[in-house]
Amino acid sequence: MDTRRDSSFESHQNQVKISIWDKIKPRCGAETMSKIRVDRSSRIQDRVADRSSRIQDRVADRLSRIELQAKIEDLTGRTRRLKSRTNGWIYSGERAHPIADRTGPCHTCDRAATDGLRREGVLFQLRYHPSSKSSQAVSELKTLI
Repeated sequence: MDTRRDSSFESHQNQVKISIWDKIKPRCGAETMSKIRVDRSSRIQDRVADRSSRIQDRVADRLSRIELQAKIEDLTGRTRRLKSRTNGWIYSGERAHPIADRTGPCHTCDRAATDGLRREGVLFQLRYHPSSKSSQAVSELKTLI
């Protein structure tokens, strides 16, 4: 009887070990694997969301750049019209010369206040002489931007 009890106890103990092993170890592994899967899927979803937001930002930047170039083209046309009215020193772009002195750039204008618009590599500058009447024209052009 003692051997039966020992063997039954050992078998019972082995069953308990196996049942505990079955209950704890695989479930913990499965839970950690499911957590890892959930973490991976959430990371993938975050990446996809980041990528889509970056694409939307690029599209918005391109559209704004196109609109900006259209505004700049309209603005340069308006500067030509405003030059005759103001009779001042207005530069449009980088290589323009002052209206009064067509031989070269004016150093006082270079030292004067410079209003610039730089966005995505598009540069548009208006330089004006502070003593001239072109400050009114520049303020009109600022309202366009």
